[in-house]
Amino acid sequence: MRLNRLFVTLFVLKICLSICLISYSYYYVYIKPHTQNDKVVVIPHKVSKSEIGRILYATEVIEDQVMFFIVSHLHSFLGNHLLSGEYLFEKGSTLMDVIKKLMYGDVIRYKLTIPEGYTNAQIYDLLNSTDKLTGEIDISKYGEGSLFPATYFYKNGTTKEQLLKQMKNLMSKHLDDLSSQTSLPTPLRSNYELIILASIVEKEASLESERPRIARVYLNRLTIGMPLQADPTVIYALSLGGHTLDGELKRQDLKYVSPYNTYLNKGLPPTPIANPGLASIKAVLHPTDGKELYFVKNSDAGHSFGTTYLEHLTNVRNYRKGQYQVSG
Repeated sequence: MRLNRLFVTLFVLKICLSICLISYSYYYVYIKPHTQNDKVVVIPHKVSKSEIGRILYATEVIEDQVMFFIVSHLHSFLGNHLLSGEYLFEKGSTLMDVIKKLMYGDVIRYKLTIPEGYTNAQIYDLLNSTDKLTGEIDISKYGEGSLFPATYFYKNGTTKEQLLKQMKNLMSKHLDDLSSQTSLPTPLRSNYELIILASIVEKEASLESERPRIARVYLNRLTIGMPLQADPTVIYALSLGGHTLDGELKRQDLKYVSPYNTYLNKGLPPTPIANPGLASIKAVLHPTDGKELYFVKNSDAGHSFGTTYLEHLTNVRNYRKGQYQVSG
C-alpha cells in the first residue's frame, strides 16, 4: 500500500515538474524579453547555428546560447534555416522573435530615392556616396535615359549593379506598358526618341501641369523642322554629360558647338539628357492640342506660351518687366 502511494506521489511530482519545465520553457522562449535595447547585428554568410548564437549572445540580443541552439535546431528539422544579413532586433524581443526574424530573413531594408531628371552621372555619384552598397559600376551597360527615377529598397551588401539593373528593368517595363496602350505622337518614330524628348520636358518643366503643353511645343517644332532651342540641352553639353553647371546659362553658351546644342542643330539631340519620370513620358505621349511654338518663363514659376513670334516677344517683355519690378 505504501509502495503504491509512493509511486503515485512520484508520478504526480514528475507530472508537476514536467508542467513546470514546459511552462518555464514556454515563458523563456515566447514571453521573456531577451533584448534589453535595440541592437543592429550582422550575421555573416555560411556560419553555424552555434556561431550565430555566440554572436547574438556577445551582442546581448539573447541571454542563453544553449537554448537558442536547441530551439533553432528543432526548427531546422522543419526546413526553417537561419539566414545571413544585417538585422535590427528591437528592445523587448523574445528568443522566438529573434529566431523567427532570422528564419524569415527579415533584414534591415534601406531606402534610396532617385529624383526625376537626374542624369546617369548624378545617379552614379549618388550610388557611390550611399552607405551599405558595394561593388563597382560598369557605366558601359547603361545609356543616358535608361534608368527609371523612383524609390528603391535595398539591404546591406546589395551591389550598385543590382540597383542599376532594377532601374533599367523598371524603365523598360514602363515603356512596354505605355507603348501597348498608346501610339507615339507625330513625328516621333521610336521609344528611344520618346525618352529623348521626355528628358527635355523633364528638365524644362517647373510645374507638372505644364508638361503636356511644353511637350506640344517641342512636337510642333519637330514637325515643321524648327530648332527646339531647349536650354537644358545646352546645359547638358556644357556640363560634360550631366554634372552640375556652375552659374547661369549665358548668351555665348548658346553658340557652344555640340550635337546636343538644339540652338545650332535641328531635331532631337543624339541621346536623352536625363532620366525622365513617368509624368514627363506620359506628357509626350499625351500632349495638349494646339499650335503653340514658343514659351518663356513668367513671374508665377511657370511659363507663358505663344503661337506666333509676336506673342512670344510680348511674353518676353512682360517677363522682363516683371523681373525689373521685383528687383526695383
